Amino acid sequence: MTKKAKKAAASKRAARVASVAHARAVRAAPPTPATPELTPDAEAPERLLSKAEVCRIVGATFPTIWAWQRAGKFPRARIVGGKSMWLTSEVDAWLAALPKRPLKGDAGE
Repeated sequence: MTKKAKKAAASKRAARVASVAHARAVRAAPPTPATPELTPDAEAPERLLSKAEVCRIVGATFPTIWAWQRAGKFPRARIVGGKSMWLTSEVDAWLAALPKRPLKGDAGE
């Protein structure tokens, strides 16, 4: 076996040993939760929503949301780093305040 071949074989062997050691370490490590667990009575942390997230949640285009803001029908955006952002609590409160659609047979028809 030449010097080059011995060096290549040693390198492959070292890589294989490292790979096996890594696999064992990953299997032995306890799983870490991706998000902190919330208890049912714990409040979700306040978060900022981007323009795209608000459009998706509300189900309207940004020009419509902009018009609603101008008319005072939708919460005003905050400026964060030069971008428009909304507080989740304000958007959730706006959604909760929307009227419920009446169904056929409901009282008041």
